Amino acid sequence: MSNSTLRSIFISTAVALLLLTSCRTKDNPDRPKQGEEDISAEENSSSDIQVTPIEKPDSRESGEERTPSSIYLDSKEAVVTILLLDRENLILGQGSGFVLGNGGMVVTNRHVIDDPNGVVAKVVLDEKVYTIDNVFAWDEDLDLAALKFDFPVGKDGYENLELELDSPIIGEEVVAIGSPAKGGLNSMTKGIVSNIFEAESGRLEMIQTDAAINPGNSGGPLINMKGRVIGVNTIRPERTQSGRIIVGVGYAIPARDIQSLLFTNNRINFGELPPLD
Repeated sequence: MSNSTLRSIFISTAVALLLLTSCRTKDNPDRPKQGEEDISAEENSSSDIQVTPIEKPDSRESGEERTPSSIYLDSKEAVVTILLLDRENLILGQGSGFVLGNGGMVVTNRHVIDDPNGVVAKVVLDEKVYTIDNVFAWDEDLDLAALKFDFPVGKDGYENLELELDSPIIGEEVVAIGSPAKGGLNSMTKGIVSNIFEAESGRLEMIQTDAAINPGNSGGPLINMKGRVIGVNTIRPERTQSGRIIVGVGYAIPARDIQSLLFTNNRINFGELPPLD
């Protein structure tokens, strides 16, 4: 085949390819040129997406776990300091307590208000002092007492706490709020539920915690991370029988016992409270 014939075939093929390319470009004029990105599909898909903000419910109502600082801010105004005075208005003892419900009821330990020389008990709440009118209920075996006096509670008054009647779980975080003798009013310590003690019947008898509980903390609330009272702080063993110091062990009376206490309703005036054996 001659060179002129090959040249004619090559030119004819090149012209045909140019015509084919031109037709494809006319059929799709919006096709991106080489080096350009086709973002039209991405723009169309993203323009149809609408983001709706989700409002987080109030953790106090939903029962969600919260931070210790938020629990303290919501609970501190419901925690009280209890002072036991003699006839000369000298302080015989100090303990803690907390407002329960909206009826002006304060729960504490029975031993906090026990002293043969004590003639009156005062409650310090939000830097105001109130005199206890009567003891609404008490139980020596449980070491619990409910005090009644007149002060504003509820929406336009002081805060109040709620009980958690379900048994706690070993390892869950808790905070203890109270007024230890050397720690100032309404200080907070943090720890976990270290152990729970149950009777043979399965009834919860005592909660052990490593949250620091010191003299003056007795009667204050032990609160879980939902902001509910799981127990009443009561005692901290200081030494073993051999005299060794015990650290990181405190106890609280379960919240269910508070509910049982309030059903007894053995109300008496404060001065008529029989002494502990």
